[in-house]
Order: sequence, then C-alpha cells, then structure tokens
Amino acid sequence: MAISPAKTFADELDAIAARYESQFAGQSRGSRNLDELDSLVKETKGVLSRIESIPSSVRGADLSAIADTAKANVDIYTRERALIVEAKSFGPAFEEFAPLAAGANLVFARYHRHFAGQSRGTRDPALLRELIDELESLDSAMAEVLRGGTAERMKADHDVVRETKKMYTGEEKEIRKAHIEGTVDDRVNRFAQLANGQFKIYADHFAGRSRMTRRPALLVRVIESLERILKDMKALDAKAAGDVNKKNMEIVSTQLATYKAELVEIRKARQGTPFADLMGMLGGAANELFEEYRAGFAGQDRKTRDLTLLSRICDDLSDVRRQMIDLSKADESPMNEGNLQIVNSQLSQFEEEYEAIEGVKKGP
Repeated sequence: MAISPAKTFADELDAIAARYESQFAGQSRGSRNLDELDSLVKETKGVLSRIESIPSSVRGADLSAIADTAKANVDIYTRERALIVEAKSFGPAFEEFAPLAAGANLVFARYHRHFAGQSRGTRDPALLRELIDELESLDSAMAEVLRGGTAERMKADHDVVRETKKMYTGEEKEIRKAHIEGTVDDRVNRFAQLANGQFKIYADHFAGRSRMTRRPALLVRVIESLERILKDMKALDAKAAGDVNKKNMEIVSTQLATYKAELVEIRKARQGTPFADLMGMLGGAANELFEEYRAGFAGQDRKTRDLTLLSRICDDLSDVRRQMIDLSKADESPMNEGNLQIVNSQLSQFEEEYEAIEGVKKGP
C-alpha cells in the first residue's frame, strides 16, 4: 500500500516534535542546548519548504493543515529559543522565577478565554476569584525570589502580576454588580443563565468522570455559586417574579442536592488513597487529555476547530495541574514533578493554540 505524502510529512513533524518534548518541554532552560533546538527549527522549516513546493492547486486540505502545524511548531521552537537565551543571561534566579512567570501566563490565558470581551452579566465571579487567588500566591512567591535582587525583566513581570491582580479584583466587583441589575425579567433570565453555566461545569468536569481525579475544590466552588444564585432567585421571588423563576429555583435546589451528595462521594473515594496512587491517576488523566487534544486539534485546519472543546480541555488540564501542585507541596515525588513539568508545557501549548485558532477564525 502506498504511503500518502501527507502521512510522510506528518510523521516527520511528529518525530521532530517528540525530540522537542523529550529534550526541551518542562526542562531547565538554563541548561538546554541551543544547537539542538536550532536543528529542530531547521528540520521543521525543511518539511514546511517541501510542502510549500507542492502547487497549492493540488496540495489539498490535509497538506495545508500539516503546513499550518509546521509553521506553528517553528513559532513554538523559536519562542523557546528566545526564552532559553534569556534564561542563560539571567542566571540561577531565573530558574526559580520562570515557573512562576509561566504560571501567571496560564492565569492570563484562562482569563482571556472566560472573561475578555464577554458581557459581565454572564460571567462567573467565583472563577475570577480563583484566578485572583492564584495571582496572589504567585505575587508572594515572586516577591520572595526578587528579594535577592534580580534582572529588571523579572521585576517588570512581577509588576504585571500585581497590576493584573488589581484589575481582576475590580472586575470581580463589577461582575457581581452586573448580576443584579435590570428589570425583574432581566434578572430571572440572567440567574437562569448563570445557573446553567454552573450545570455545564459539572457536566464537563464531573459527570461520568473518575472521582479519584476530580478536584473537590472545584465542586465546592460550583455548589457555593449555585447557593448564591438560589439566594438571588429567592430574593427575586419576593418581588413576584413569576412561575418561571419558581421552576428555576426548584431545578437549582435539586441540582444542589445532587452535587452535595457527589462531593461526599468524591471525598470518600479519595480519602486514604496513597499519594503515589493519586499521582499516577492524575498522570493518566493528563494523558487522556493529551490524546483528546491530538485527536481533535493536532494537524487539523484551525478554521474548522471547536474552541469550546479546546477551552474545556484547557480547563480540565488546569484542574489536573492544580492537584499535582497541591500534591507536590504535601509529598516530594520525582514522578509527580516530572508529570507536572509535562502538564505545564502541554497546557501552555494548548493555550497558545487556542489563541492561534481564535485569530484564524477572526480573520485579518
């Protein structure tokens, strides 16, 4: 059976990407070999050049999508090279600071997906509070590293985290105000929409999923959000909001009971589980998400990709990452540390791909 050119090119890119993953992803940038990275860039550009030598009239959608992947990989490797050069120039302190800066970028990316350009009346303030808490932790950790005196670039990054934290805090207040504005009918519809948003979080991250890898704090957040929404619905009911609001209150109350019972089961399932077992399960959950990404996005035409699906994958992987970080604080484990480095690298790549797809869909 003849092998198609598309498969040949895709296999070559996969082999190059595998070398990148093994030698650079999640590794200490200060110790990386720039010559090897330059070789990866050169080889990837070579694949791209061979694809582009095929006339566009006969290239087909598959080869065009593979060309897009090659271009994206060149961008990733080139950005990584710049970061490695920067790390080598900053010295040892950068090794402590870099993961904190990367963590802040993941927070910024999540804010972009869930809040930027969105109507405040539809946004989830509890999620934003979670992002603020993450920035608070990163702020403190960055300040500790910077006490020894470091490069201006690191200080500038720290300032960005502090200013962004202030902005998010102000935005949280504005979102909560927007939730209770408008006519009675406006609020009936808004509270229903907000409740549906919490139901979707449960459906995406808990329904049919292994209890061992679910983050209890996320379900607590959902429950607390629904309790707040139900309280607002009850206050509205006192103003004769009508049958629709009463029905919505019943639905929220029913779901709350279900979610509270599930929280008990999740905690029960995780109780007493050895850390090593939980670490292994979280690694498995991350691998499932990597595979879901590969199946739905790797080498695909960005114009046709589902941003809602990619956002869910990013959020799910973020939850796995948070649990790995929590476990690392409780028990030092080379396995968990290695898994966390891979998750950090992949999540950064997924967030970059989200913005790349978003850009393609928006057009010039």
